[in-house]
Amino acid sequence: MESRVEKQRKKKTRAALMTELKEKEELLLQWEGRYRALLEESGDVVFTARVNGPLIEVNPAGVHLFKYDSLEELLGADVTRDLYVNPEDRRRLELHLAEKGCVKDMEIAMKRKKGEQLMVKTSATALRDERGNMVAYRGILGDMTEQRNLERQLLQSQKMEAIGLMAGGVAHDFNNLLTVILGNAQLGLAGIERSHPHHEIFSKIQEEGKKASAITRRLLAFSRRQAFQRKTIDLVQQINNLSSMLGRLIGEDIELRIESGQNLGYVCLDETALDQVLMNLVINAREASPQGGVLTIQAQNVSLNETFCRDYPFVKPGDYVRLSVIDTGVGMQEWVLQRMFEPFFTTKEGGTGLGLAVVYGVVKQHKGYVIASSEAGKGSRFDIYFPIHLEPVLDEKTEVLGEPVPEGTETLLMAEDETEIRRMFKAYLEGLGYNVLAAQDGEEALKIFSAHRDRIDLVILDAVMPRLSGPKVFGQMRTQRTTLPCILLTGYSDEVIKRYSDEGVEIPVLRKPVTFEELGRKIRDILDRQEQPKGN
Repeated sequence: MESRVEKQRKKKTRAALMTELKEKEELLLQWEGRYRALLEESGDVVFTARVNGPLIEVNPAGVHLFKYDSLEELLGADVTRDLYVNPEDRRRLELHLAEKGCVKDMEIAMKRKKGEQLMVKTSATALRDERGNMVAYRGILGDMTEQRNLERQLLQSQKMEAIGLMAGGVAHDFNNLLTVILGNAQLGLAGIERSHPHHEIFSKIQEEGKKASAITRRLLAFSRRQAFQRKTIDLVQQINNLSSMLGRLIGEDIELRIESGQNLGYVCLDETALDQVLMNLVINAREASPQGGVLTIQAQNVSLNETFCRDYPFVKPGDYVRLSVIDTGVGMQEWVLQRMFEPFFTTKEGGTGLGLAVVYGVVKQHKGYVIASSEAGKGSRFDIYFPIHLEPVLDEKTEVLGEPVPEGTETLLMAEDETEIRRMFKAYLEGLGYNVLAAQDGEEALKIFSAHRDRIDLVILDAVMPRLSGPKVFGQMRTQRTTLPCILLTGYSDEVIKRYSDEGVEIPVLRKPVTFEELGRKIRDILDRQEQPKGN
């Protein structure tokens, strides 16, 4: 028989075991509560799913991510059909889990209840039965949609910038060629009578050269290197002035609506460039509406906040006038939407692919933004944001060319790295009576200037030359002659020229391709306005 002492000892042991079990049970309940709270509060989706079957469990984040009305509705969804964009992605995931036992950070395209696509990143672990067969898996889903969208926008922006640089460089080089072509055609016309059989040939060369020059201007507009004449304008008034032309462009089967908000802000734009943007967008809308429809042009004040700019990181917060062109046409597929602003990209037979590229370039050069949205079969919308301009801007003056071109006897120093342009302009200016000293680059121009400083009345410099730019050359010359006049020749915009300039130096500019008349009249105009004697 057990002694009383032994019985008491066993009783105490059982009591201790019961206490320990109770404590462990309470601790387990605490941890279960914490785990459940963690699942409930987690921003990531935590799930368990059967192989090729439904979800077994999922936390509230899953209901929120996939936009279902309740947990029960989500658990009842056909996962393969209703949640995966491509059913093959689920089979690929489950095959990998069956073979490896787990996956880490696999990206999968999924969709919400109403079809909106998502990009998620998942990590999961296989659950196996006693024979080692995978019967289910549990894992975590993280929403990567916004991050991938931002990355895509950044890559698109970088791609467009690179394409713009290339297009601008091509256009600039082509402008130099056109200057030579048009100049020689003009020399040929000047040397023969209208009755000469070659007169028509030279005229045709000149005509086609001018057409090519228009193409380079469009490329430069895309690359944001085209010079514009900006002034403060009323956007609605400009649209109304253009409305009759736009109406003729779209035809009778498309209804044109113009809408504007109250107290619309002023914008600082080039009127011609704005007309080009509107016409290109309207033509694009017309071609997207073969069965007719409605084309709406809206203008209203908007304030873009940090929340908006998080979705579009290339946009700066601030006050803008938004110009919207909205059509009810066939719309665009996603792959077209991603490429539509690229120069020479087109889905139209016989199209040039420059219309929307020019829109992009013009808007960017005016420090604005263009955001396009579209869906196949549901039309397209282009929203253009121009910064509201508060101060008046004076119109830039343009040269008015006349006949005949005045002659002169002064000494000119010309630096141009393109041999044919240098030869052609030298011959023309010497024909007007000027004494022309020609240099092939900026360094040679400085040497010539040092040797003939007191004789030189005006310098003509190509803005961008190897080793030493035109503005830099002129800056060094001004240290020796503070009143020395200068003309820059360039195909680039003022913004580009300023990067090569010394601060505070303003130089008259002629845009390539430059005609003989433009150059001759500009030289005479500057020389005639000189009042101070040279050599100061």
